[in-house]
Amino acid sequence: MSSDLPYDEFLQLHKAQFQNAGLPEHLWKKVYEKLFGGEEGPVYDAEQVFALQYVENEGFRLVANQDLKKESDVYLVDHFWTTTAEYARTQLKHIEGLLDRVWRIADCERRLKEELKALKRQAAAAARAKALKETEERVNALKSKKEQGDNSVEADLKKAEEELNKLKLDEEEAKKETEGEEEIEMPEMDVDAKIEYALRVLAKAGLLGTYFVAKKKGIKANELKQEDVDTLIYLNDEIGSAVRYSSEPNAKLEPLVLVFSRGDVPLAFSLLWLTKDVPKDGIITRERVAVPLPTALFEDKEEGSIGNKA
Repeated sequence: MSSDLPYDEFLQLHKAQFQNAGLPEHLWKKVYEKLFGGEEGPVYDAEQVFALQYVENEGFRLVANQDLKKESDVYLVDHFWTTTAEYARTQLKHIEGLLDRVWRIADCERRLKEELKALKRQAAAAARAKALKETEERVNALKSKKEQGDNSVEADLKKAEEELNKLKLDEEEAKKETEGEEEIEMPEMDVDAKIEYALRVLAKAGLLGTYFVAKKKGIKANELKQEDVDTLIYLNDEIGSAVRYSSEPNAKLEPLVLVFSRGDVPLAFSLLWLTKDVPKDGIITRERVAVPLPTALFEDKEEGSIGNKA
């Protein structure tokens, strides 16, 4: 990407965003250099110092592939999908490969299998609890009859007590079972069902971000009203989406919206930088901040709403 925009003018246009994001001042020019210094476009060099890892039962995470110092560099992260609440489902349904990539980034298959396993365990636990309750009631009823002098129930009582002891043992064993569960097969899902599930996961996992753009040019920022802006929703690429949340984060990942535009959509990226030193193989994490998503993204569907399923 080339630009005739001098750095001083670029900074004047974007300084407020840098300050609001908390980007250290000595990294501001690096953003400019990476945006416009590449021969064929922006410089995405995060893969030189970070690596994607997939952890079974946990999903993707981003780790340092070398010792890294805090605030030593800033990295561009691509918004591979930018959409609106109104067009998200249409794009996922009709843009070739988009839904599959979203499913991979959000690790939807693993998440769905985990949900199905949990439902299976809950159903089994409910069935065991029902059988335990019914057997306990039968044992108590037979004991009561025996205490009243009815010795004809002794054989039935012994059998019921054996059943009760077995159910209690089964319950204890079931509580200990954390591994070795039968593998859950992926259910058949049509495109619409996969879309609804993907959107629910993206929202619940905090993988979506938003920013606002003016519908018309020439309106001053301090004069913008809600009806003057569109809310754009974005999903970071594999690198950005693998930055996990933590109560003790070591990095920040913040959007940067360029004032000049590419077509009708402003060119936007996320900026990733370290706020703490990270050793080799250290996991890159960020603070989780609530991102209000447009309510239209969760509007009720025939099969239910994302919000109700989350």
